[in-house]
Amino acid sequence: MTIRGGYRPHILRINLTEETIVREPLPDEAVLRKYLGGTGLGLYLLLRDAPPQVEATDPDAPLILMLGPLTGTPANNSSDWTTICYNLCIPYAAGVGHGHGFWGAFLKHAGHEGIYFTGKASTPRYLWIDDDHVELRDAGHLWGLDTRETERRLKLELGDEENVSVASIGPAGEAQLPGAMGKADR
Repeated sequence: MTIRGGYRPHILRINLTEETIVREPLPDEAVLRKYLGGTGLGLYLLLRDAPPQVEATDPDAPLILMLGPLTGTPANNSSDWTTICYNLCIPYAAGVGHGHGFWGAFLKHAGHEGIYFTGKASTPRYLWIDDDHVELRDAGHLWGLDTRETERRLKLELGDEENVSVASIGPAGEAQLPGAMGKADR
């Protein structure tokens, strides 16, 4: 049983190679208390599941986007989200980053605590989440665009500029450059 309150019951586990989407239950309460928040839980998942001798860019190396128990509440900075992965510049070391905007709150209110990506898509893809409806979609038309233009075009395509939040990478992320990042909500 998970801690009541701040956590949603599962994370989305996405395998881009196989194009599978699985809802994985959160670990038990003892783990949630020991590895608190999005950073703690993300690092726990990285240490528990990731192959120890994998390069940051290998398909088996996970990219984890996690929320904390205060995400989506009225607390300050409560839309923040955490990115956990292997560090591209320091082999076999964890890398942790923080994102801002409304994306974290949107993900939490859709009912998900985080997203765990593995694999490599054969073509550019994006993950569309509309509450319980989750699917991978073609992103070929977005490839090469910066984060602001990607967000603008997706909101126009989806027909809802006010109630859609977009987290994306730009050309630096597509090229897997060190220091590239994901951004959300301009």
